[in-house]
Amino acid sequence: MAYTEHHPGVDVRVEVEKPMALPPRVAELQPNASAVMTLGEVEMDALIAEQIVHASDVEIIANNTYPLVIVVPGNASDEFDEVAGLATHRVNRVFIEDSNHSTLGARAEQALKALDLWDAVAPKIVRPEPDAMILAEIIDGTADAAVVFKDCLVSEGGTGSPPKTVRIAGEFPADTYDPIFYRAAPLQTGPQPELAREFISYLVSDAGRKALEDVGLSPVGDIRSGHKGQS
Repeated sequence: MAYTEHHPGVDVRVEVEKPMALPPRVAELQPNASAVMTLGEVEMDALIAEQIVHASDVEIIANNTYPLVIVVPGNASDEFDEVAGLATHRVNRVFIEDSNHSTLGARAEQALKALDLWDAVAPKIVRPEPDAMILAEIIDGTADAAVVFKDCLVSEGGTGSPPKTVRIAGEFPADTYDPIFYRAAPLQTGPQPELAREFISYLVSDAGRKALEDVGLSPVGDIRSGHKGQS
């Protein structure tokens, strides 16, 4: 890890959790964890509401450049090759995370409304469980399609490319939903608050920005100063 190369002697341990399961998991880990990073504002706002982090401590560290896409089983009809396919009779159940608990879900709803598809798609929505492996459930037939970030196809497939059992059936235009910013904050009752702040300061430093770029994220640079602590 790049941070430990710059800070020898500091042991960084990482816990990864699904966004919708994040608040209860962070609350559970809080006595032993010092900092948290979230995919977007919905998850971080939930932590703020639970007084797990303080709004003024939140830093925006990167921009999620992976687009929102529709994923379907690999054997789904080739006719389904665009976002509007969600509104057709071929799709009865669509996995979309709850917008009240997920930034992904909030942006999916925003995009569908911008495309005038929300009224047709909303009755078909199935909410996945917080710890659901969406691609596996799509393959099993729990839903006919799902809205995910494109990088989810790689992270759940684990092979560096989407698994052959699913395929991308459409991509939402970038101008139909607001940008998504990764956020980081120290936990209010974490055991090492100063070290947590130092770690977050590193993430927005030149070295930290380079490290984020190396793992495929897009550092936001000076734009973060205009968004700090905002939802």
